[in-house]
Amino acid sequence: MAWEEFRAETAARDAGNEARHGWPRLLGPLVEAASRTCLSRFYPYFSHHTLRFATVERHWTVFDPEPPASIATVLGDQPEYCVWWGQICGDYERPTLVLQTTDPQEAARLAELLTDGWPFAYPIRPRAAAVREGIFWVEAQA
Repeated sequence: MAWEEFRAETAARDAGNEARHGWPRLLGPLVEAASRTCLSRFYPYFSHHTLRFATVERHWTVFDPEPPASIATVLGDQPEYCVWWGQICGDYERPTLVLQTTDPQEAARLAELLTDGWPFAYPIRPRAAAVREGIFWVEAQA
């Protein structure tokens, strides 16, 4: 989906959420801020309240590594944006929370910085082997 269409869709989603649930508009400002950065070279999509990026428009039809940054939206007393480094899904390095902010422009600028020069000349590390301990997965000790 192109950025123009994505902006219109998220604005409509924000308006619906505001009308139905009284939620503040947090998707539209984030998409607007991201579209004004170099993140616009990617195809945007939302997954579980997280703005993610793909290198192809129909990202679900091909295996293609995603840029290693995403921005989650968090609805609380004050809406926040969480910038993640790493890939949320996949076989590569586990994501790391880099920033929590209430400013969508700050979140977009950091995600832009994290993806600058991507794809990188070096591979992102594969995830370490994990074992299950109760309900949690933890990295296996060698």
